[in-house]
Amino acid sequence: MSALDPAVKKVILVVLLVALCFVLFIILLVVIYKKRQRDMLMQARLKEAEANLKTLQAVHDEKERISADIHDDMGSTISSIYLLSKLLRNPQTASAQYLQELEEQSNELRQKMKDIIWATSTDQDDLENLIHYIRDYVHKQLGNLPININMHLPEQIQPIAVKGELRKDIFMVVKEAINNMMKHADASSMTITVNYQTPLLHIHIQDNGIGLPLHPDKGNGLKLMRRRLERHGGQLYLENQNGLLLAMQIPI
Repeated sequence: MSALDPAVKKVILVVLLVALCFVLFIILLVVIYKKRQRDMLMQARLKEAEANLKTLQAVHDEKERISADIHDDMGSTISSIYLLSKLLRNPQTASAQYLQELEEQSNELRQKMKDIIWATSTDQDDLENLIHYIRDYVHKQLGNLPININMHLPEQIQPIAVKGELRKDIFMVVKEAINNMMKHADASSMTITVNYQTPLLHIHIQDNGIGLPLHPDKGNGLKLMRRRLERHGGQLYLENQNGLLLAMQIPI
């Protein structure tokens, strides 16, 4: 076999070098692909871990919120019931007045327990349930009183999610407004209007009572009501208008 021509040798060498470069290129692509796959897997695991951490944090926050609700909403009522029961056990202090107060405090405690259970139930996380709960509460609290109640609610309620903490804060503001009217307004009628215009929920509560005092922000009640709405981006307005108009708007 005769020796290969130098030109042929050069061609063969170039072909071998090209083939080697191609193989190295393929190997590099495989390495890069596997590295990307590992990175994507790692990112997916990190996202899953972050999601689990957020879930655990949400559960923790919810437990803390429920604990605070029980302490704030029920603690003082339970203490009052305990003191009244002690007074009623003593023949020298027992009276029909204390018995009536005990009954009222027990009913208040039952309502607070009901409110907390409702606020923490995920089955109630929608706008329709919130509006119906407000309606039922108004009729229950004012139905037996000499107060004319007018409620204007949407005929068709959009299927919009309203989570527990937001639901509770909206309801608590409405509840506080109604309780203030019952205690201080000396009103004979109340009109409650609920309207939703994307993305704002509007609730107006109008009574025909004595109106707003000169320094409405002195007490903690209104400050707490405003704080409940503001932490969700909502606002509270008060105006003397043939009585008191309380208007709130909350993005949901």
